[in-house]
Amino acid sequence: MPLHNLPIELLQSIFDLCPDAQPALCRVSKRVNALCLPMMYRDVCITKVVDLVKLCKTLSANTFAALTMRRLIIHSLDFESLPLQAFEDIVSAGLQAAKNLIALDIDDSVNLDNCLRECTFPRLESFCIVHMPSPDSNPIIYDFLTRHRSLKNISIKRSIDAWPESYDDLPAKRISLPKLATYSGSDAWLDVLLPNRRICEVGILSWDRYDPRNSIEVRHICDLLSSSEGPIYAFGTFSNDWNYPLLRDLAEALPDVREFSFIKYAQDAFELDESETELEYKSFLSALEMNILPRWPNLRSIHLRDVQPGADIDWESTESMVHEVAQLCDWTRVCPNLKICSFRSRRLWARPNPSPEYDNAIWCPYYPEGDLDVLWTVLAIITSQHPRRKGRKLHPVLQRTVHSICAAVPKCENWVDIELLREEVYKRCPDFEEPSFD
Repeated sequence: MPLHNLPIELLQSIFDLCPDAQPALCRVSKRVNALCLPMMYRDVCITKVVDLVKLCKTLSANTFAALTMRRLIIHSLDFESLPLQAFEDIVSAGLQAAKNLIALDIDDSVNLDNCLRECTFPRLESFCIVHMPSPDSNPIIYDFLTRHRSLKNISIKRSIDAWPESYDDLPAKRISLPKLATYSGSDAWLDVLLPNRRICEVGILSWDRYDPRNSIEVRHICDLLSSSEGPIYAFGTFSNDWNYPLLRDLAEALPDVREFSFIKYAQDAFELDESETELEYKSFLSALEMNILPRWPNLRSIHLRDVQPGADIDWESTESMVHEVAQLCDWTRVCPNLKICSFRSRRLWARPNPSPEYDNAIWCPYYPEGDLDVLWTVLAIITSQHPRRKGRKLHPVLQRTVHSICAAVPKCENWVDIELLREEVYKRCPDFEEPSFD
């Protein structure tokens, strides 16, 4: 069948599978060009200044290409020798032509905020920018937000080499964004974005205007968060230490949280005492269980992260994993809907198929590829290193695996090192299949 007789939907599916060939296909015929061009410019990611200039020149010259663009990412640009004014004029003209943008993500390494002065995208829903806040830059971002009432997701982060005081001159007037649902970035923008909005997700990624150690200023942040017209379901923040008082105040202000993340960041590795950090972390976990989690009965995920430089963590340490799974079982009693959790070790845990019919406080290591290490959990149960709920049956998948391993490895319940026991299982049962809940 000739190419031009194929249904449009089939041609689109074929062309979508070969993105590298799309530029050549655009020169085949007008019909193929009309199908391929929107695919080429629908989602664009730029990492070089020369490519950004070429793209913006094309958008300025080709209205059809400009109007097909939906998502634009501009990251990690290497600024090359180019007259600044000419560069800004070219980029500004290209962006203004892309009227149908839905998502714009800018890592402003070359001062691109100036290019946004005249831009208006009537359909824009998501805006992310990493910029260098300044008396010149802040009003540009502020005015850009006021022109885009369609925005649903906003992320405004300051560059890592920018000073927090750079936000001191931020306009104080609140911005009307009736559709805004999520915000992440500097706390400096909370006063103009949060009040009286139906926001459901907030992430404070840098404390630039307020001090998280100052109870009065934290109370002000809590009042801002509480002013949301709807419940806030997801919240994340960071601190230079395991700041329990900050969480206590936030938990009181946000009773509906379902997803929580806390990042502890230490700027100077040479000033750290690992033993003191570990002690502080354990105290934080204890306070979290006793005084914070009971306020969040609907919590589904917890992510605790320590970006401390130079931390040496043994990912396969049986002792560390056993401690974490015991912690999780305690938390499950407080938060029965908890399903996903990660700790300072960067290890991720998941609770598969929770059901009241079986012991539903069973946790498995979870890997980024999406695989549950169910075998580790089975071996931990056999060796009594995974806590069990009295009077609850094991899930049939777990129970069958327990029986097969106990039959194959005599006295397996006496093993201490789970990884060594895993090796023994595979040694005695070469055809052993990993258990799965699928």
